[in-house]
Amino acid sequence: MPDLLNYLDYRKYLSDYFFEQKKLHSYFSYRYLGDKVHIPAGNLVKILQYERHLSAKAADRFINYLKLDQKRKRYFGLLLAFNKAKKDADIKKHFETLIGMQELKTVQLKGAQYKFYQKWYHTAIAGLLYFFDFKGNYTLLASQLSPPISEHQARESLSLLCNLGIVTKDKNGRYRPENEIITTGEKWHDIAIQQFQESVFLLAHESLGRHPKESRDMSTLTVTVSDAALEEIRELGREYRKNVLEVVKACDNPDRVMQVNLQLFPLTQTGGAI
Repeated sequence: MPDLLNYLDYRKYLSDYFFEQKKLHSYFSYRYLGDKVHIPAGNLVKILQYERHLSAKAADRFINYLKLDQKRKRYFGLLLAFNKAKKDADIKKHFETLIGMQELKTVQLKGAQYKFYQKWYHTAIAGLLYFFDFKGNYTLLASQLSPPISEHQARESLSLLCNLGIVTKDKNGRYRPENEIITTGEKWHDIAIQQFQESVFLLAHESLGRHPKESRDMSTLTVTVSDAALEEIRELGREYRKNVLEVVKACDNPDRVMQVNLQLFPLTQTGGAI
């Protein structure tokens, strides 16, 4: 039986449980399980296919049917709240509680992924190590960033990057990136990315006073658009990001880390009154 503590979506857990039981017992079906938890088979299918959520009462019936222990009962309830949450603050709160309840082997990667997005300098250090010959001088490593960070922050950051497999130490003692990209389709990813974006947008603002014009490029446009034009602009942004990555791939001798932000957001309500 799958362990609930390894999941961040209760529907994925229920789906895995269902198909495991179906393999073990020929009689096991949507109708059979639906009868046990008093949910019509058609509704149960929609829940296991992520089209619907359980009600609180139906969740209690599943908890009783599955005979979950006290810790997993609470975890299931939190999963339900997490998966239904709409506000970023609620998603963040529930996710951090869930991670705190998970077993060590499970929390290690998900928790580290979450931490990766919380500080701007994790990505900066990963990029810096492409060309900076770091062999253990954390004070020097910290001073290479703009703005500089503390030695303690540099140590914690490198430990996190190594834990995630983004950075490894070669036979000569030099730390190098491994071109790893952290990806996940789970819901907490959105709030983690938002936190990262907030931090780098603040850095962009501070850059106006920190860096000379010749070392940065910032411009603004205020435009009026329709839905169709907005989608065209989004597509231009996607193409721009692809083109930037092609330039980066072709760069043989990098000597700095740059942050590229594309910002497009409304300044008025959609469809203003006439």
